[in-house]
Amino acid sequence: MLARPRLWFWAAGLMLAIAGCKNSRPAVEPFDYSEPAPVSSLPPPEPPTGDLNLAATSTPLPEPPSQELTLASYQEKEKPPEKPRPGLEERLKLPPGLPGANAPMIDLRGKKEAERRQIIDRYFPALPPAEDVPPGALGPGDKPLTLADLQRLARANSPTVRQAAAAVDAARGVAIQVGLWPNPRVGYEGDSIGQGNGNGPRTAGIQGGFVEQTVITVHKRKLAREAAEVDVKNAELALRRAEIDLTTAVRRGYFSVLTARRALEVGRAYVALTSVVYAIQVGRLRGGFAAVYEVHQARVLATQARATLLQARNRYLAEWRRLAAALGLPKMPLTELAGDVDLPVPRFHQDDVLPIVLTRHTDVLTAANSITRAQVALRAAEVQPFPDVDLRYMAQKDNTTLPFGVVHSVLVGVQIPVFNHNQGAIAEAQANLGRAGEEPARVRNDLTSQVATAFQRYDTARALVLVYRDQVLPDQVRAYRGIYQRYDKGEGEKEAVVNFNDIITSQQTLADALRSYLDALGDLWDSVVDIANLLQLDDLHGDGVCPPSEHDICPVPQLAPLQTKPRSEETAPMPRAAPEATKQQPAPALRRVSPVPAATPAPSSQARSQAPEEGASSKVPFAVWQLKENRRAGFRACTS
Repeated sequence: MLARPRLWFWAAGLMLAIAGCKNSRPAVEPFDYSEPAPVSSLPPPEPPTGDLNLAATSTPLPEPPSQELTLASYQEKEKPPEKPRPGLEERLKLPPGLPGANAPMIDLRGKKEAERRQIIDRYFPALPPAEDVPPGALGPGDKPLTLADLQRLARANSPTVRQAAAAVDAARGVAIQVGLWPNPRVGYEGDSIGQGNGNGPRTAGIQGGFVEQTVITVHKRKLAREAAEVDVKNAELALRRAEIDLTTAVRRGYFSVLTARRALEVGRAYVALTSVVYAIQVGRLRGGFAAVYEVHQARVLATQARATLLQARNRYLAEWRRLAAALGLPKMPLTELAGDVDLPVPRFHQDDVLPIVLTRHTDVLTAANSITRAQVALRAAEVQPFPDVDLRYMAQKDNTTLPFGVVHSVLVGVQIPVFNHNQGAIAEAQANLGRAGEEPARVRNDLTSQVATAFQRYDTARALVLVYRDQVLPDQVRAYRGIYQRYDKGEGEKEAVVNFNDIITSQQTLADALRSYLDALGDLWDSVVDIANLLQLDDLHGDGVCPPSEHDICPVPQLAPLQTKPRSEETAPMPRAAPEATKQQPAPALRRVSPVPAATPAPSSQARSQAPEEGASSKVPFAVWQLKENRRAGFRACTS
């Protein structure tokens, strides 16, 4: 009962203390927001505490302003002045240092017809003709040079092959020399010349001659000849490798020239296409169906096409010079080559090629011969301590004593192997044998890596060629035609069905696709040459690598059908264009592409009856005729 009064007592005291604190706070007047208080009426700042001495500073404190500043005037004073926002034309203005930034704009709005035509003729003249390559000369018999002709020229004029052939002759001479007996030595010897007998006259002494011969023992000559014969085999393999390397260089140059020539042909067709598109757009501009910027864009693409054609021309001439240097005829003029990049491409399989390379390649055979040579050298080093025999016979006339007869001398000598047992040479031969024993494995590993790299390029390039041939190029050609036709149908309407930029984009995509196709085709032939180099084939198409039905590559699509006139050209006048822009002539080597992979059928009975007999005297060899017939049949299947 006593605890409750205490609790009430303490609660009442706490409430009185809280009420006293509230009543002790000073009263705060409400702030008037209608007009801010003047700065001068604000209380001065409290002086800083601590050791800071303001009087000692060199910069005095700023005095408070004398006039009264309102909050609105303060904010207006601190706010930066607003700059006018530039327009779209000002923001997209090109910097003055950019080439072509100072080109004036062409405005045809509000111009009369005569003035309009004058401006168009002034700023959009006909394009000049593109620079082309002069035709090459013909080979012997007024025919283009074939790959076989080039290989024969190279072997007849290559200094590398002549050097390798001379190395073979030198190795054969060494093999003959090391197997010969050493020559005997014949000489004169006089002893005791001027020797007297007692008080008698001086005599002529002992006068006579001798014959010496060194006898080689323990089949040392035979071992030396065996080692030299291995060197002859390796020299012959080196000659074979030099011929294969030369053939590879000629093949690589041959297909590089063909690829560059095809790129030149495609460049001509693309120049004609862009020239026609430019001429069409100029005609549309004359008729009021095109904008000025569209003609500018068309001329940019036409000019770039001419620059690309110039690059293709220079590349074609450079590839020919490299091929002429590989032939050993660096001053040979430009000559027409038979064949094309659309030749049948051999079909290789890595599982079939690798075992052949690992067993027949000259590097593998040279490594095996090196083991044999190291074994022979080891045996020769082991028998070297056995001494050779030196024989000497001498006959002399003794003039010093009676009866002044002829005396005979015989000498037989050998070198005793006491200190020198040829230990160092034997150790060196053993080490060389161990090194030679590892050489075949190293060579096979290296060749396996080369085969893998070559087939990676071959399979990739072949897949790309098929993809571009069967899918990308046909689709892009159809897309370009469809876009241009749909753009042409939009004439006379407020808005075209498609934008002109779609045509430009499609045209550039077509050019890029053609360039990628040609690059893939060049890589494909380059990889074919590499695989043939590893296989060391003498005939790229005649060694039974693959049947003809497996290696048909159809040509690139034709660009000439794309040069169609839209309907606006019938009403709009056309400017005078360059010859290649007005004459719509298809490129001779650009033919229609097949969307389906083709197979070469067997020649018909009629074709076989027209074939020249093998071995008969004919202007066309049977193999060449068969190759051409396969190409014709493959092309018919591709275009069917």
